[in-house]
Amino acid sequence: MNFNFYAEKEDRKVILDFIFNETNWEIYDLYSQYGEKIEKYTTTEEVEKKIETEKRSAHFNIYSPDFGGEVILKKINLNPNACNGHTFRYSSEGWGLIQLYFGKVWNARLEYSTIMHNSETRARNWYPTCPDMGNPDLWNWKEVSKASRKLSNFIKKASSLKIGSQYVMPQAEKETELKDIDGYKFLYTKEEQRRE
Repeated sequence: MNFNFYAEKEDRKVILDFIFNETNWEIYDLYSQYGEKIEKYTTTEEVEKKIETEKRSAHFNIYSPDFGGEVILKKINLNPNACNGHTFRYSSEGWGLIQLYFGKVWNARLEYSTIMHNSETRARNWYPTCPDMGNPDLWNWKEVSKASRKLSNFIKKASSLKIGSQYVMPQAEKETELKDIDGYKFLYTKEEQRRE
């Protein structure tokens, strides 16, 4: 499942407030910063603080005890010559985790945000290749899909515009303008549009 949408800071707050106030879902870093462990976030403000440190997009995983399975924290060894002297970082992994990517403005263009997760079939097919991620049968796939639909439906209802299959939330619509480039549609900041 893959669902793309556009969101700015106030839109992200609406989504995160929904997650923290109306669900039992947990949010983790997809990857930690170099030399640090994975963060588990408990407030909208904590997540937004992390997003502000990222350049182009910020990546998270959503977990709920209803999903079964577990969040696996995996240490990744780094080459210190290529990573400013850092030797490790961590990733959060699990077959049934829901990935939540928040796109930001990059080169005056608002990058899209994404919700995605594995299917039960895909997890079972890849299990022999990635056995360290645990048995896919430990996950409640109906609950994973239900939560993913719940989040995407919330975003659809909160959105004010639709471009093709992608939804645009209110602040994203207010602060951007649609631009057609070679038949592809992109959202650019209005300030960038005025400079052209």
